[in-house]
Amino acid sequence: MQVNFGEILKLLAQEETISDIHIAIKEPIMFRQNGDIVRQTQRPTMNQEDVTEILVFLLNADQKRVAEFWNMRDMDFSYTVPSGPSYRVNAALSLGKLSIAMRKINSKAKQLEELMYQDIAQSVKDNILSKKAGLYLVN
Repeated sequence: MQVNFGEILKLLAQEETISDIHIAIKEPIMFRQNGDIVRQTQRPTMNQEDVTEILVFLLNADQKRVAEFWNMRDMDFSYTVPSGPSYRVNAALSLGKLSIAMRKINSKAKQLEELMYQDIAQSVKDNILSKKAGLYLVN
């Protein structure tokens, strides 16, 4: 493998502004940082072998799960960096090309005020969270 993916994950664990990792054939590794996709152009582009090696690494070299992926061609699973964050992972094989998307799962939920403006947060608390019953869909 051209990159030490375990080391990259350890470095990213310390970077709070990065939420996603995108890996695809003929592309460098990409990160979602502060909502924007950032291409790691200083790193080499990934080939099929590199992406496959990363998939096997993320599946902890579990041959049964690796075989299941190649059979189903799509898999959702989690991966936890030792002494670091967990990731929600989707690996997919589309048009013969393997791609992996990873979303960092924060260990601590953010407060409502951290997610939106103070006045909106207060309105949500007053008008939605204070209700005794009901179903609210947020997207």
